[in-house]
Amino acid sequence: MKYLTPGPVQLPEAVIKAIARQPHFHRTDEFREIFREVLDKLTKITYGTPIIAPGTGTFAVDMMVYNYVNPGENVAVLV
Repeated sequence: MKYLTPGPVQLPEAVIKAIARQPHFHRTDEFREIFREVLDKLTKITYGTPIIAPGTGTFAVDMMVYNYVNPGENVAVLV
């Protein structure tokens, strides 16, 4: 496995185990539960309505800029 992190970085064993797992298929109950938990947690920390969109970080920024931000508004992009 190749880690694309800067410098020599110590990874906790839990992170190594998580990276080694197969990704969750997006149509399973397990994925739906994780997705719901993430939305709930994001709602609590942002006091808003989070939107999770599949795509690259560039896509997320483009989506936000073109659809949700009015000229002169401040935003925070969490990627």
